[in-house]
Amino acid sequence: MSIPNLFVHFRFPPRQVFDWPPGDAMQVAFPSKQAKATWIRPIEIPSVIHYAADVKIPLTIASVYVMTVVLLNNLNKTRGNRPWAFATTAPFNLLVILHNLLLAIYSAWTLAGLCFVLWNCWPSMSDPNFGARFANTICEIAPTGEFGYLERSDMLGSMPETFVDHSNHIWTAGAGYLSWLFYISKFYEVVDTFIILAKGKQSSFLQTYHHAGVMLCAWASVRYASPPALIGVFLNAAIHTLMVRNPLGATEYDS
Repeated sequence: MSIPNLFVHFRFPPRQVFDWPPGDAMQVAFPSKQAKATWIRPIEIPSVIHYAADVKIPLTIASVYVMTVVLLNNLNKTRGNRPWAFATTAPFNLLVILHNLLLAIYSAWTLAGLCFVLWNCWPSMSDPNFGARFANTICEIAPTGEFGYLERSDMLGSMPETFVDHSNHIWTAGAGYLSWLFYISKFYEVVDTFIILAKGKQSSFLQTYHHAGVMLCAWASVRYASPPALIGVFLNAAIHTLMVRNPLGATEYDS
């Protein structure tokens, strides 16, 4: 049987994509378990973390974070923006250095992992149907069984399954795992803000709402297995890797 020419067709997404809150039809694409550990998946994500797929989790944490920062900003202002006593100690400075090194290494690992996944899932340039396969790769990052209501027929029309390569999906190849860790890491990264506050400084609008907003963006990326969200993960990891954090303990937006 000869392989037909494949084409890319544009259409509006299914109406269910815009339901709020997300209905049961929109299943959460949790990363599948692996038989053995690899450098790109050294540990399994505990199933309890799956509760974080509920939008109430990031909304609650982000709200508490913002309110806490506002209160501490005001407290620092009344204290004349003097550093807190514990923030002038050697153990604190050591912890800040370790914190910065941990995030720099994690960001570099995430960036390398995403590049590895994309390289392995990229269709062959010599394939006469490269355009269609490329569109399928970047638009359908999770197979139907994990993504929920989005059937292949919604995207591929009546094209025979024989001509569609389902062996490599970006999500199951590792992007899902990396995206979930990225999402969870955003709750930890608020430590950056509290380091600034401990030094008696003010957390800027950018500092505060960047961390709050990225929690929600990262949640959306894993909740919907969203292909465009991988761009955000890639850029965030790349920028944090290239920033080369100050070994003396300057945080992300510290000055």
